Amino acid sequence: MMPSETLLALALGELEGDARDEAEAHLFECSACAAEVVAIERVGRGVRAWVGSSQARFVATPALVAELERRGLITRRYALGVGDVVPCHVEPEDVYVLTTLRADVSSVTRVDLLALGMRFEDVPFDRSAGAVFLVDAASFIASLPTMKLELSLVEVDAAGDRALGQFFLDHDARAT
Repeated sequence: MMPSETLLALALGELEGDARDEAEAHLFECSACAAEVVAIERVGRGVRAWVGSSQARFVATPALVAELERRGLITRRYALGVGDVVPCHVEPEDVYVLTTLRADVSSVTRVDLLALGMRFEDVPFDRSAGAVFLVDAASFIASLPTMKLELSLVEVDAAGDRALGQFFLDHDARAT
């Protein structure tokens, strides 16, 4: 059985070259992995429809961010380093807001995101870019009152949780 992360990357078209060829060859030998890829692809079709509806909040892979940008769905961007406080707002014409959280994720295996009292477990992250990509429907952001939004990244391993950083969006509801 291949790791689920590899099968997910294959189903999303994120594997290239030898890694893709090796994973595809494995599918011919392992019916369990082939079934998992088929299931991921089915879910993927539903997720694409949901994402296209502009009503979602999710943490995205770099490939999904690129696809949303290609389709013109990301209309506002914020990039934050650890400890940053960045003013933010949305406009009526915005579709999705991309918030890039930059932290040292070079040696971590699992990252959780804490936002608005919710914990997003085991979120995708870009190790090479040192980033987590949060995508919010602009309609959701517009529904929030003026407030300071705290976002936290946490490394999770056998020893427990370790803070990777806190980030702050100073949301101005009156700007919309």
